Amino acid sequence: MPGGAPGAGAVYSDGVVFYASGSGSAGRLTAQQITGEEKPEKWAVEYAGSDATLLAGDGRVVAVGSGIQVFDASSGRKLPGVGEEDTECAHPLLVDGDLICVARDGLTVTDTSAPGGRRSLAGGMAGAMKPAVTADGTVVVSAPGEVRAFRLRDGEELWYHVDTLLDEKAGNVSIVGDRAFVHEAITVTPYDLDGSGENPPGAGKLFDMPIGGTPPSLIAHGDALFLASPDDGRVLSGFAP
Repeated sequence: MPGGAPGAGAVYSDGVVFYASGSGSAGRLTAQQITGEEKPEKWAVEYAGSDATLLAGDGRVVAVGSGIQVFDASSGRKLPGVGEEDTECAHPLLVDGDLICVARDGLTVTDTSAPGGRRSLAGGMAGAMKPAVTADGTVVVSAPGEVRAFRLRDGEELWYHVDTLLDEKAGNVSIVGDRAFVHEAITVTPYDLDGSGENPPGAGKLFDMPIGGTPPSLIAHGDALFLASPDDGRVLSGFAP
């Protein structure tokens, strides 16, 4: 980065890295070209949200913090956003211009080209974890005791699984091929994406890793799974269940 200063929350889209630096009134949001021979700085704008989550895609940069700020990815021009009083956005995802957020009672979907228009998805799923979205627009989300799939376009529920024996369990979702993997602590459980109605899980996989401490992170690629522990740096790999 210019001057050797590290950038926070960097995200990549179409050959450009967008990152925040500085703080308060001295903060900046920068677009840095990383392809081609010249690799110029495309633009930099004043930015007071260095602790926000950045997302990029569909010609926009979206910063989710105390409010939702939207920038034009080619020029840095600020576009209409969402005020602080309207913001409830945990675990944000940006999919084809739609900003998907976890709220208190399910998910919300905001069209970043018209941020005043927001709709609800997965209503009643309190305590939801980070969802995942397939290439054809299926949203899979886990909350304590349940996993559900919805069509992003119109919100129709496609399948579900409710397990009252696991009322305190929920996990982040990863999409790999034709399955969704729900990752909770050291277990990974698969669900068929083409299921309908009640969709029971397949046989899960239990990783040989200590329980407790900071939850490990999952990276799924093809038939391989990698579980990384931030506490001791250990990374375990195995085949998907």
